Amino acid sequence: MQKEIDKNSLYSIIMYYQGGTYISQVKAKEIKDALILWIKNLDVSVIENFSNEDKKELQNLVIEETPCLIDGMENIWYADFLLGKNYMHAHIIKTEGSINDLADL
Repeated sequence: MQKEIDKNSLYSIIMYYQGGTYISQVKAKEIKDALILWIKNLDVSVIENFSNEDKKELQNLVIEETPCLIDGMENIWYADFLLGKNYMHAHIIKTEGSINDLADL
């Protein structure tokens, strides 16, 4: 039996919110899908001053947002969101392979 090839890429999301830095990873086919999946899986209990209402607002905002590819970079995007009076900043990095591939280095 052949192993099924995973056509999803690994995306690392580094989020900055109210002085805290939060890092997550998701697998998705493209950047927009990665953002949507990231928000869906976001655990509000680990983010200080972030509520389920903030998460719902963020889910609505991410549908409208198109992350900007950072000038001169490949596979690194930036997005920001205004939640009430607070900005959330996110860097999204598309990586090849998985963390297990680093063991071979």
